[in-house]
Amino acid sequence: MKEIFMQFSNCVTVKGFLRSAIYDLQRNRYILVPNSFSDLMQSNNNKIPLSDCNPDFKSYLDGLVEDNWGVYTTKKAADQFPALSLYWDHFATVTNAQIDLHKENDEIRFFFKKTLPQFEELICKDYQINFPEAIEYDEIFSFLTSFNDTRVESITLVVPYLSAPREQLLDLFKKQPRLKTLFFHSSPETKYSGKDKIFYIRDHINIREKNIVLTDYFTSNVSLFSE
Repeated sequence: MKEIFMQFSNCVTVKGFLRSAIYDLQRNRYILVPNSFSDLMQSNNNKIPLSDCNPDFKSYLDGLVEDNWGVYTTKKAADQFPALSLYWDHFATVTNAQIDLHKENDEIRFFFKKTLPQFEELICKDYQINFPEAIEYDEIFSFLTSFNDTRVESITLVVPYLSAPREQLLDLFKKQPRLKTLFFHSSPETKYSGKDKIFYIRDHINIREKNIVLTDYFTSNVSLFSE
C-alpha cells in the first residue's frame, strides 16, 4: 500500500519570501510552489504521509507525481533513499571570470597574450566577456575564433546592439561551439530568444552595477546549486 509522497532526491525545495521553488538538479528545470508546501516538505524530510492530505492537496501531489517531481511509495521503500549530497569541490583555483575588453590600447591582443594564459594556469574554463563599445560582426567572429587553441569551455559575450541577420548570428555558435550566450545591450527593443541563447535589452548595461534577471537563462544543476 502506498503510504507517502516522496520527492525525488534530485529535486530540492528552496523557500523564498513569498513563495518557494523546487529545483530539479538532474533535468535542469524548476517550478514555483507555495511556502506552505515547502514547510510541509521540510518538516517531513521530503516524505509526506498521505494520511495527512486532504483531497485538494492530494490532487496537487498527483500533479507532481505525473510530472516526475516525486512518487507515491511505502515508508519502508522511501527509507532506502538518502538525501542528495550537496558537498561541493572543484579542481580549478578559479572557476569562471568576467572581463571587460576595450578595442583601443591593443587590449584584445593583450588579453590573448597575457591575461588568458594566466587564467588557464588557474584552470578557469568559463568566461563572460564584455565589450562596452561598438564592435563589428567581423571583429566578433575574429575574436571568437581566437579561442580555438585554448582550454576555454564556455563563453558568454556581452556586446552593444548589432544590426545583423539572425542566421548570421546563429552562425557564430556553429563556428565557435564554446559560445553559449550572446547578449546585446543598448538594443532598440527588448527581446529574448532562449532557444537560440540570443538576448536583446534596451539598457546600456554595466554588469557590475545592474543585474538583469531573466528566467530564460536560469540554470539548475548539482554543481551550480551546491556551489
